[in-house]
This record gives sequence, structure tokens and C-alpha cells, in this order.
Amino acid sequence: MYLAHLLQSKLRVCVGLLAIAIPTGPGLSVNFRQLIDNPRAYQGKRVSVVGVAEVDGTSFVLFEPPRRELSQKIFVGQKLGKPRYNQLNNHWVKITGIADTDQSKVFACKIFLENLQPLDRAPVKGVDVYGLFLNDGPSTVELELFDKSGQLAASATLSPSEVYHAAITEGEARVYTPSESLSSGRLLSRCSIGSEKSAADFFDTSSRTFYFRIKDGKVILVRPTEAIPLKKRWERLEKRQ
Repeated sequence: MYLAHLLQSKLRVCVGLLAIAIPTGPGLSVNFRQLIDNPRAYQGKRVSVVGVAEVDGTSFVLFEPPRRELSQKIFVGQKLGKPRYNQLNNHWVKITGIADTDQSKVFACKIFLENLQPLDRAPVKGVDVYGLFLNDGPSTVELELFDKSGQLAASATLSPSEVYHAAITEGEARVYTPSESLSSGRLLSRCSIGSEKSAADFFDTSSRTFYFRIKDGKVILVRPTEAIPLKKRWERLEKRQ
């Protein structure tokens, strides 16, 4: 959850920087480790580097297995809108763009994306777990997701028939009536969120997803075999993004 919010804020900053004049010409091929170990040596240069894409909507980072720490990843800044690279999540890619340091020191460095080339290599197994929530009721509801410590991790307002997709952790999903104030509305229901091991019968290993249906304010976890229409619907929505 934290990574998705962090990438979105980073992306807003990068969109403005993309308008800055940049050098022309082919990218300098550079080893992933060389780049993140000494990003200042490549600052302002067009580089090409190979790594695994970690994509969540407009959010995009590059890593080199097995290292997945934020400090070992490259933040990839790109323009809002299309193209989107969700289908390349956990796939090997070669990216070309302008290298820069990360002043906030959250990521190893940054690259302002100009070109992306998928590579013919086996994808890397993902580690994130996702939740797909469908409001199947007649009324708008507020959805809040909590981690095991009880901390709020994410929230969304879902209109009737609306779908919400997010990275989730073990904890709890709660559904409330809509509220115009900063506080939550009336609690309608809650549902435990397990792990891929503790709730294996409900875990879709192909997409690493748990599926939830909200009906008349009640949120329930459904098996992948019962969620096929929801899964296909989400796949169609992703293609249109």
C-alpha cells in the first residue's frame, strides 16, 4: 500500500520534470548495479538498463532480483495516460531514458522513461497480494482496509457496480455507510483478510488475488471459481486504462 501511494506522489513530480530539455541520441547501455551504486555518474545522461518491472497502474519501478528493497529500486517516471504497462508486472524489460538521482533518497535513482522493450525471459514470481472488491449492492459504500496492527492501509468510496483493486496485507476489510465528514460512517460489516497460506482456498495463485463481494453492505470473501466474471471484468477494465 505504502509503495503505491509513494509512487503516485513521485509520479506527479516527475510529470513536470519531463518537460525539461533532455539530450538526444541512443541510450548508453549500463549495468543495473553500476547505475544504482553510482547514479551521479549518469545524471542527465540517456541510459538503457535491464531489470524487472513492478507496475501498479501508473506506478512503475525497476528492480534486479532478488533485491526488492526500495533503496535498491529505480523509480521510472512516465507521462500520465497511455501507454500503461500493467501487463508487464514482474516481467523483464529494457528501459531507456534520462537518469537522475533521487533527492529524497527513497529509491536508488530515477529514470525518466522514453522507451520500454519487453524481453523474452521468464517472469519473476510476484510477492504482492491483491484484493479485488465489487460493490454488488444498490447503494454507495465506504471501504476501509486495515493491516494486522489495526492501522488504516487504504480506503475507497464504491458506487453501485464499481470495482476496486489494491495491494493488500493480512488484516481486515470494513464497510461503512458514506460519510461527508472526515470520520467513518456507520459500520455495516467486516471481513478478515488472510494470507495466501491461511486462506489458500480463496487465493487465486495465477493473479495473486483475493476476491470480495459487497452485497447489501455485507463484505464477503469469495472463491476464485465463483469470481470468474469479476476477474474477467477487471481484465477488461485494465485493457481500457
